[in-house]
Amino acid sequence: MKKFAIFLISAILLFCSFNLNAQTDGCQFRFVLVSPLGIGWNTGTGIAVTVDDIEFGVLTLPKGTPSIEYTLVLPLGEAHFLWINDKLFTPYQHYFEIYNSLDELIYTSPDSPGLPELFFTYQNECPLGIRSYTSDFLLYPNPVSNELRITNYELRITDAAIYDIYGRMQKVECRMHNAGDTMVINISYLPNGIHFVMITTEKGIVTKKIIKQ
Repeated sequence: MKKFAIFLISAILLFCSFNLNAQTDGCQFRFVLVSPLGIGWNTGTGIAVTVDDIEFGVLTLPKGTPSIEYTLVLPLGEAHFLWINDKLFTPYQHYFEIYNSLDELIYTSPDSPGLPELFFTYQNECPLGIRSYTSDFLLYPNPVSNELRITNYELRITDAAIYDIYGRMQKVECRMHNAGDTMVINISYLPNGIHFVMITTEKGIVTKKIIKQ
């Protein structure tokens, strides 16, 4: 009877979901990019974001666009914000603000020329929504091409979500194995690159980085 019950759990197929309130409180940074003249930024100009020397994207304001907002999901670590290509930084053409995961304004672009290339460093500690555990999560294989397995022998995994570096949640299929200690996620149709997995357990939420290849 016990083996039969485990088989039923293993056969469950579902679309991975996530607690949206927890996701909003995660390691997300909001960028507000503005062109005071409404003409956008020069081609190739933008803000490059790295965390512990890993690049997570370049944010820019396309030509002819007066303003735009981005949400970028960043893991724990030292975040570097770099100004690229247009080294002159003209305030009448460029303006931006950066908000942390608490939606607190942590940086406003200067109102005078001369923005340095590495203009801001921030220690990202994900103050809300992300908890640390002494128990280990196994994510394998990583890098991954088809199926990602998440295992924790101490905590029951109840939910998971995968999203890209811009905070867009990806629709993926999951199935449970071994009475809840392993989740298998089919990510074969996701684009290659860095993605993040937010894992919900009976004791809270953790976030992990994976590489799809």
